[in-house]
Order: sequence, then structure tokens, then C-alpha cells
Amino acid sequence: MRKPEPIFVTDRNAAHMLDMSKAEFLDLVHVGALPQSIPIGPKAHRWSVKDLMAIQSGESYEDPVW
Repeated sequence: MRKPEPIFVTDRNAAHMLDMSKAEFLDLVHVGALPQSIPIGPKAHRWSVKDLMAIQSGESYEDPVW
């Protein structure tokens, strides 16, 4: 049975998906160049794989909400 694809990832995995360091990824999130995390429960924050894939592919949003 194939392992399901993730729909949310940690900051480390999000940075890896975009081929950058975690620090560089978080700096770009901080300045608004990349989307903010989504809270999952009281302590966990994750990034949407769908949003990251859109960035990877160069797909543009007319008005991104992040």
C-alpha cells in the first residue's frame, strides 16, 4: 500500500520542498514573500503543500491569502 501524500508540512520540510534552508524559508515567511503557517491545534503550525506546490510550479495567484 502506498503511503499517502502529506497535505501539510513542517517548516523544515517546507524549506526542503523549496530547496532552501529553514532560516531562509522562515525569513521569507516573515517578510510576506511566502505564506504564513496554518495553526493545527494549540501548538502545531504547518504549511499547506498545495500552496508550496503552486510556488514551485510558478503558478500565480491573483490575490493570495497568506
